[in-house]
Amino acid sequence: MGAILGLVGEGSLAELRDMAAPLAPRGRLTRVLTPAAGVLLGQCGHAAAPEGAGTAVGDCQLDNADALRERLAAHGRPDVGGDDADLLAALIGAFGIEGLAHVRGYFSVACWDERERSLTLACDTAGFRLLRFVAMPGRLAFASAYKALLALPDLNPQPDRDAIQYYLAAMHPPLGSTFLAGVSTMTGGEVIVLREGHWERRRYWTPAVLPVRRTRAGHVAAVREAFLDVVRRKVRPYPRIGFTMSGGLDAPAILAAVRQVKPEAQLVTFTIGSGGSDPEIVGAARVAEHFGTEHHALTFAPESLPQDLPRMIWLMEDCHSREEGLLQFQVMRGTGQQVPVVMAGHGADALLGGMPRHRLIRLAATFPALTGPLTEIYGLTQIGKPPESWLGRLMAYAIYRGREVPPPKVIGAGLGPTVPWPGTVDRAAGKEVLDMPTFRLLEPLHQVEQVHFQTPYLDPDFVATTLSVPAAVRGGLRDQKAILRAALAGLLPPEILLRPKAIQRVRHDQVLSDILDHMADERLTPEAVRQRGLVDPAFVAAVRRRPPGAAYPNEQLYRLWSLVSLETWARQFLDGAGAPAGVSPEGTA
Repeated sequence: MGAILGLVGEGSLAELRDMAAPLAPRGRLTRVLTPAAGVLLGQCGHAAAPEGAGTAVGDCQLDNADALRERLAAHGRPDVGGDDADLLAALIGAFGIEGLAHVRGYFSVACWDERERSLTLACDTAGFRLLRFVAMPGRLAFASAYKALLALPDLNPQPDRDAIQYYLAAMHPPLGSTFLAGVSTMTGGEVIVLREGHWERRRYWTPAVLPVRRTRAGHVAAVREAFLDVVRRKVRPYPRIGFTMSGGLDAPAILAAVRQVKPEAQLVTFTIGSGGSDPEIVGAARVAEHFGTEHHALTFAPESLPQDLPRMIWLMEDCHSREEGLLQFQVMRGTGQQVPVVMAGHGADALLGGMPRHRLIRLAATFPALTGPLTEIYGLTQIGKPPESWLGRLMAYAIYRGREVPPPKVIGAGLGPTVPWPGTVDRAAGKEVLDMPTFRLLEPLHQVEQVHFQTPYLDPDFVATTLSVPAAVRGGLRDQKAILRAALAGLLPPEILLRPKAIQRVRHDQVLSDILDHMADERLTPEAVRQRGLVDPAFVAAVRRRPPGAAYPNEQLYRLWSLVSLETWARQFLDGAGAPAGVSPEGTA
């Protein structure tokens, strides 16, 4: 658990220490390397770093370190010492960046190659432990969180208006971007190679759709075996295992697999919802009862929003505009004191086509004549783009009943976001496995709690097996995730196995609307909106209109939530240059 950071080109040890200060929730600066002139690397953590000069720093949680060492030994490198960062550096040295495709687990690493006179930055295939980086005159800086980059005097924080426009439309930032102009983020399965003052992005892993000829029973058996094998590998070191639980299928599936492969483990479940009747609370309690877990159910209190939303935004450096992020933030609090690892079902919907948008793709495949309007509905649901055809408008009315709220136009942004129509569920899966906004939010939470995280659904072995199953076998219009349900037969009772998709939400009542209004009263005054210069004050005023004594309609509430979140982010990272702005340095305290 920790962070890495560095300067390539001009830079000093004092600047590196300044960069490390905002990373305090991830630990102190424990290691500094200068493997070459103009290369300064740092590693933060809660434990002492290994001794020795070294050429690599990393933040690593590897599932298969022993297997990687065996692979290197077979290649004539039996003497690889040091920590996991040195192991990954040796892997790159022996096999090139393609060697990273053999790594299982989560990591970010920076390693210097003296022979090539180059620095390689890399992150895991799931894009969990990402790196942020910025090129400035005379140097490039990188860090596990961009609040570290803001400690540099030559980085003048300015908003990336196109990224913010995408966020206000899609309710998450675009892949590879941040809200800060010039500051980029890596993506899963990617490396950045810096050599002689230049850098390039390269990929060492991409999900591949390679169908295999099997019977349906053969596909089911292959998915079941891969799922259990991945879960077995991921839980091997842990005697006590936590699970964030919902009212759906994905997390209970993992719990059932853990019970199968490690029956002696102590199982602890955590859930959060709006009260005892919330389907999330009820569904999680049923799973806990069936498996006999130590269960913890939390109730979301809307009154926590003014305190916890700024804390979450500062910690995550993101505004993710729906409540999933906030609920994850709250349910994770304190887990590190109870379990060493938390497992969750992130990635199942992306890989197995379990979201409502995937039904649109399957509908178009079933009824090709409807592809045009269904493409428009896809754009409406993903980035708020209104349909143009009469049939698309009719479909939109059937879904929203005229209550949709188009996103605002960001002042100074380009033409606005677009979202390509995937065409097939296979293409959607390949893209979405690499672009999971809600998943990317989790890593800072686990760092603060000092708890490891695992999800089997994004493991390359399970991804490859699942994408070897033809899309029609993986699921259809009505039986989404059919292959997963079949693979879990006998591990879960039918009432849990047949659960539909569940999405975490909070109660959109008048209490929540009033609290959001109070926050908007302070953050979104007409004068404050004009001075910020991102959106038209008239749009904010229109979004804030609601009948007295009534709650905001869902889409209107989300637009207001996104605007309140954006202004909170701007105060912290534009005005305060990454200072906590009323948030404790620990982020969740």
